[in-house]
Amino acid sequence: MNGDPIDGVTRREVLKRAGGVVLLTSAAAGGSVQTPEPPTISPYDFGASGDGRADDTQALRAALRAAVATGNTLDLRSGIYRVTGSCVAEGDLHLINTGRAVIHAAPAITRISASWS
Repeated sequence: MNGDPIDGVTRREVLKRAGGVVLLTSAAAGGSVQTPEPPTISPYDFGASGDGRADDTQALRAALRAAVATGNTLDLRSGIYRVTGSCVAEGDLHLINTGRAVIHAAPAITRISASWS
């Protein structure tokens, strides 16, 4: 075929017009299709610094609320999150850590609890 037109349409034009159909066809023929990653929310999206010095409590609270409200995954990316108050997720939450996250709680916080299902 080598880019020669078939009925006046080149292979490139067919591929451009077909878009996702070509992906589905190649998957059915034994190829693979990348599934898009689910949307994630990060404390960094809400102003966390993750440097271990700045107080990230408000950013972590906002990220928890947003993840629960939208059903998106909360991704604790690499960083040291300094927390000086309670952070509660009131609802179902999917939590992942794609880096090396550390939550450094202030001395006044003596209990961290979570329930898993």
